Amino acid sequence: MRRHRTVALTLLVVFLAIATQSCAKTDAYFCTSKGYLAYEAREGTSPGVVGHVLRVLRFEPKRGIYPAGEVPLPELFSVYHR
Repeated sequence: MRRHRTVALTLLVVFLAIATQSCAKTDAYFCTSKGYLAYEAREGTSPGVVGHVLRVLRFEPKRGIYPAGEVPLPELFSVYHR
């Protein structure tokens, strides 16, 4: 049961991270790997964000889902290449 709850919470966090970005902008850039999800958030497009940041969420079986940190990014920094 606990494993199902962890998987459901992980999917919810991923969905919300993408939905928050895609409502305000169409890019919704994020990066994921085993045990973490990192996503871009900007002031004016993401509620509660000041400036431009990279947010990192960790997820582990024993600890669950938790914020691992936030890194400030320069306003002109682009997380993608054109």
